[in-house]
Amino acid sequence: YALPSEPRHCVPSTRLGLQFTEKMRGFISTRVTDDYHHAAAEGEAHQSPCEFTLTIISDDLDHLLSDPGHPATMVGTVTAPALSPNPMTISNGIFQLFTEDPEHVSTRRMNYRMNLVSEEGRSYFLEGFKSVHDDRGFDLWADTTTLFIAFYNGTDATASLIAKGVLTISPTDFMRQMTTLKILNSKSPVERLAA
Repeated sequence: YALPSEPRHCVPSTRLGLQFTEKMRGFISTRVTDDYHHAAAEGEAHQSPCEFTLTIISDDLDHLLSDPGHPATMVGTVTAPALSPNPMTISNGIFQLFTEDPEHVSTRRMNYRMNLVSEEGRSYFLEGFKSVHDDRGFDLWADTTTLFIAFYNGTDATASLIAKGVLTISPTDFMRQMTTLKILNSKSPVERLAA
């Protein structure tokens, strides 16, 4: 193979990126898996909590906002004592903003997909979504802070479904989340504020 005559120079990204950390809490059930709300109610009644703290990172804010299929990366941990006594590590985390919902007109989804590995060496797959629909009244808060989640006993959604539930963001956690919001690669405070 021919070597280059001089080293290549890495050009830093000039695209604006986005990063923020999100914490959500709720309940899951390993007994009720036919309905998200029923599962969450059963999980709460039997003290089966679930929460995650994850950081979402996009290296291209324009594409994230304009292309529903453009993925952002997620890293962090998921705690679900019904599946593991210790926090599970997220890998291959993918977040998509405002994809079309094929089953509901005028509805967009925020999609969360991630592989989880427990300290015991078990592998799980978590698939979640927030459903954003323009209903009457002020429902944007509920839509964007409610995540419907399903756990699978394997590395993707073709594995057996083992738990369902609902997570939400409390107003306090939302205020903390806003303090973690960062615009990456901005050249000035004005550009950062505009983004």
